[in-house]
Amino acid sequence: WLIIPLIEFEPSQAKNLEYLIRDWTIYNSSVLLMLLGVAVIGSAGMLLLTSAYRVGSPPVIAPFEYIMLIFAIGNGFLFFREIPDIYSILGMLLITSSGLFIFIREGAKKESIALKTSLRS
Repeated sequence: WLIIPLIEFEPSQAKNLEYLIRDWTIYNSSVLLMLLGVAVIGSAGMLLLTSAYRVGSPPVIAPFEYIMLIFAIGNGFLFFREIPDIYSILGMLLITSSGLFIFIREGAKKESIALKTSLRS
C-alpha cells in the first residue's frame, strides 16, 4: 500500500492505459493456435530443461541456456520486428562472455566440470 500513493496519475494518461480495462478478444483462430503453440512449446522446453538439471550435471547443462538468447533475438525480430539495442547486445555479451570465461578457466585447470554421477539417479 505504500507504493500506490507514490504513483502520480494524470488524466492525459488514461488513453494510454485503456488496454488494462478493455475486453480481451481473439481476432481469429490462427492467433489462438499460435498462443496455444507458444504455451505448449514453452512448457515442454522448461520441463525438459528442469529434467536435464535433475539427471545431469549442472555445469554441463548450464551453457545450453545461452541458446535461449539466440532464440529470443530471433523471435523478437520474427514476430515483433525489433532489433536489439546496444544495451541489450552488451548485456547478452556480458552473460555469454562470463559463461565462456568459466568454461575456459575450468579447461585450463584441467579439471572436469562434469560430475561423475548425476545429482539424482
